[in-house]
Amino acid sequence: MGLNSGIPTKFNVANEYGKLKSVMMALFPAKIREHPQFRKYQALVDAVNAQEGLVKILLNHGVEVKAYPIASNIKLSDIYARDPNFVIGDKMYMSGLGEIGDREKTRDAMGSKFLGIKNPVDSMKILPYFESKKDGIIIEGGDILVDIDASNTIYVGQNMRTNDYGLEHMKKMFGDKHNVVPIYVKDNVEAEAAAHLDCVMNILSGTEVVACTELIEEKSLQVLQDRYNILDVTRQEQFNLATNVLNLGNRTVVSQPNQERVNGKLAKMGFAVQMVDLGSATIGGGAFRCMTCPMERENV
Repeated sequence: MGLNSGIPTKFNVANEYGKLKSVMMALFPAKIREHPQFRKYQALVDAVNAQEGLVKILLNHGVEVKAYPIASNIKLSDIYARDPNFVIGDKMYMSGLGEIGDREKTRDAMGSKFLGIKNPVDSMKILPYFESKKDGIIIEGGDILVDIDASNTIYVGQNMRTNDYGLEHMKKMFGDKHNVVPIYVKDNVEAEAAAHLDCVMNILSGTEVVACTELIEEKSLQVLQDRYNILDVTRQEQFNLATNVLNLGNRTVVSQPNQERVNGKLAKMGFAVQMVDLGSATIGGGAFRCMTCPMERENV
């Protein structure tokens, strides 16, 4: 296992908590620290340091890291590998993105160069992102949480990004085999830190989630309460991305050191908490789940 840029050969994701075996990350160029603008943006400095710390933890836990180049040299939003792609079962899907910066360039670069495919629609049966603007379908990976192993369910966030057309398309794609369940975030939540479902909740195990229940619509919250024990986080903790941990499996998660209360609760629940400081890079609206796209997890 290690850090490389080879073409992935295996996909398998049926949960959010099985032992993580391989991930994709959009890494800054190796010479980013030599860029003339680098030191002018503290958030960029912190993001690069956080990426290096996260990669070190992943490699130490035997996770293979597939690195693909970001679309720009110094743009913070390009580091979020989760949103342009997601894996369900044994297939990778490339997202129908909303009009957010250069993320489509990152996604398309990954598809054509990193994955080595010329026509993703035909070769991977991906979501029809080439037609997403025409058809109005928006589906982003940060809104997709998978718990097929425990409840045969795919949760789809409904807030700022993935839209109604996206939800219906997910039901059409997966509804014959799995429960496709929308999780509605309250309409008055417009902060960038709540743009995706994984910034409001995350699945820790087949029986546990971490969530800011204050931000989830009552009907959706009832669904979660019926299935999981909930580690509730405050609105401020959520804003600081407390739910956006990365689960390495074997009850080990990557979190931020400033989430002292949440980390303490996780430890009491039996989780080993690995810490990486994001610093001011949280301004980008994502943490460790956003920065990674799991390609393979063990089934549970």
